[in-house]
Amino acid sequence: MGLLLFDAEGKEVRLSSLEGKAVLLHLGAMCSPGTVAYTGGKRAKPFAGCAPQQNAPTLEAWLKRKGIDVEHPKLRIVHALFYGKNQSDPPKPEDLKEWIAHFGLAQRPNTIALRGDVAYTEQATFERIPGIQLIGPDRKFLVDCARNTGNDWNTVIKALEQHLRKVV
Repeated sequence: MGLLLFDAEGKEVRLSSLEGKAVLLHLGAMCSPGTVAYTGGKRAKPFAGCAPQQNAPTLEAWLKRKGIDVEHPKLRIVHALFYGKNQSDPPKPEDLKEWIAHFGLAQRPNTIALRGDVAYTEQATFERIPGIQLIGPDRKFLVDCARNTGNDWNTVIKALEQHLRKVV
């Protein structure tokens, strides 16, 4: 979990700082309908002209429906944004601040929104968006699902639910 990201103030944040917590890592882009939906698009208007993917719940809503406590002290939900309002540049700090305000992320105790920098704007990153990974408290990857992995979504959902129940 040595991934280096930045908060809305530009402060460096390493996922390794969350050791001891289960991390549900959402890999996204501000210009992705899936990302907008998983972050909270159904509760808010589209962000920067990007409407949410239809019938996709927010991560928190999905977890709650499955009986997972989204405020459990051993769980962190991290929305890691690698592309800003267009598909070629990383998010700017002011864009991340706008994103956090738009979706009310500051009011969600276990949810963090972070941004990547230009080092992550490569094809391999783009192909993983939207993506979800579950990293255990011991920093081991438990579930990995991204657009390019070819994993069956229903299988991934079952694996996420099974692993989350063990760690929170």
